[in-house]
Amino acid sequence: MKNIAKKLFCLTVALLLAMALPLAATAEHAPDYFSDEAILLKDTNAFQVYHSLCDISNRLNIAVAIHTVNSLDGAVIENLAKHHYENAYFYGYTGGVLLLVAMEEREWYIYTTGDAYDYLTDAALDDIEDTMVPLLSEGDYFQAFRAYADLCDKYLTMGREGTPYRGSFPWGQNIVIALIVGAVVGLIVVSSMKAQLKSVRPRREAHEYTRPGSMNVTRSRDLFLYRTVHRRPKPKDSSSGGRSGGGGRSGGRGGRF
Repeated sequence: MKNIAKKLFCLTVALLLAMALPLAATAEHAPDYFSDEAILLKDTNAFQVYHSLCDISNRLNIAVAIHTVNSLDGAVIENLAKHHYENAYFYGYTGGVLLLVAMEEREWYIYTTGDAYDYLTDAALDDIEDTMVPLLSEGDYFQAFRAYADLCDKYLTMGREGTPYRGSFPWGQNIVIALIVGAVVGLIVVSSMKAQLKSVRPRREAHEYTRPGSMNVTRSRDLFLYRTVHRRPKPKDSSSGGRSGGGGRSGGRGGRF
């Protein structure tokens, strides 16, 4: 009986280990959406940010991440951001975006690749920067990270729907400026022309502009002298596709806070 009990115990332990090993491997290589080496957030806030990034990433199939470091240790932040992204286990996504914050140098960088590079246009990155950087400067890292996540969600969703954000054009302001500039230029031109005509006086009858007998026409005829022909080659039909996917589509935006 003792031998049977030992065998059952060993079998149970083996089964538990067999079940635990895949889970451990999965946890070890889980996507690293939020890595707070600089410890900028408390546990509760860190969990909220992680959950938000995880939700956006899986919903849009585009990895969205935030990593913080204490120091760049002499590295270029752009290269370090790319290194962090490539080692964060973002497998199967069609693209990704990672915000890296270096506290000692007070630098930030947003690295984009794949679909995220296409969807996060310059206008979108401008909006993210204008909203996030002041919060980083104030030390409100939780709100800064939330703003980054929310805006990434907004603009990546617009890109997925086929309408990448290009920015809003201030029609009213530009029309007013154009009218003012046009009026000023027109006034200057008219004033200049008026100044050149001070010696001219209006005449009521046309004969005062001509010499007597100078307009006697005795013969008239039309002569065809030459013609000019411009030839243009007929355009040939050609077919061209749009930009293809794959590697090489990467870029970013960075600065100080």
